[in-house]
Amino acid sequence: MTQSPPPEPPEPQLRGPLAPRPEGWEPPARKTMAEHDEAISGRLRKIGGPIAFAGLLLWKVGKYVLLALGKVTLLFKIPLLGTVVSGAVSIAAYAWIWGWTFAAAIMITLLIHELGHVIQIKREGMPVKALNFVPFLGAYVLSDAARTDDQQARVSIAGPLTGAVLASVVYLAAGDDPLLRAIAYTGFYLNLLNLVPIGFLDGGGVAGVFTGGWWAILTLGLVIIGLGSGSMLALIVAAVAAFRWYGARGEGLALDRADGVAYESRLNAVVLFLGVSAVCAFGMAASFADRTDEIVSAPQTPAVVSVGSLD
Repeated sequence: MTQSPPPEPPEPQLRGPLAPRPEGWEPPARKTMAEHDEAISGRLRKIGGPIAFAGLLLWKVGKYVLLALGKVTLLFKIPLLGTVVSGAVSIAAYAWIWGWTFAAAIMITLLIHELGHVIQIKREGMPVKALNFVPFLGAYVLSDAARTDDQQARVSIAGPLTGAVLASVVYLAAGDDPLLRAIAYTGFYLNLLNLVPIGFLDGGGVAGVFTGGWWAILTLGLVIIGLGSGSMLALIVAAVAAFRWYGARGEGLALDRADGVAYESRLNAVVLFLGVSAVCAFGMAASFADRTDEIVSAPQTPAVVSVGSLD
């Protein structure tokens, strides 16, 4: 019985670049070096465009704030380097979260507040050593001259007073502009927060002239302001004032004491404290924009959601 020879193995099929090409096939044209460079340049332009735009915006907006800080330091004879460098760091930090426009507004709000302190320190005949900004904590003015309690009270209340005036001007100019209303609200809020009578806040600086009777008047006035405006922050200030009143219970309802502070100084401090508190609390209520109704009543459009600029 004859055996047929085994079948020949199939011819291997080449794959990849060595595989046979179909008839009429031509290799793709290679890019020239110039075309290759142009493609890379185009991609770099797409990446660098936003960076260049951010740098330009920083220069356009930030330079004016920094120039203003420089002029302020020269006008009030404050060391230049610390103010400008801390100001640049702060505005960059605020802009990273809220955008350059709102960051510049916060810086101006803080600057005007601190200039209130600076002007009053100068009026008291004392030198100003520094005006520095601290990102997300505000700013501070340094003066190592000794102060009496009434001098400290006048210096401390001057910051919230000028800040409340600025916020009021912004609110009156805002109309229905949501950005200006937000800036005004922030100004009112920051200055009222500074009046909490504790520690290093401005309210704590004013507290040195208050006796038990003035704490009682201050507490009652703040409660009326808080309830009338609906401001929880004003009620918090009132609660802290009530705690300070309790701490001074040994003085009873005395309106004076033998510490060298004139009765008029105590009266002026209470009037300014309550006045600035009222302006800030009612200003917050007036400038607050409740968008809840607009959000609830807005037509729901599924499928596509447009995210706008945070600036």
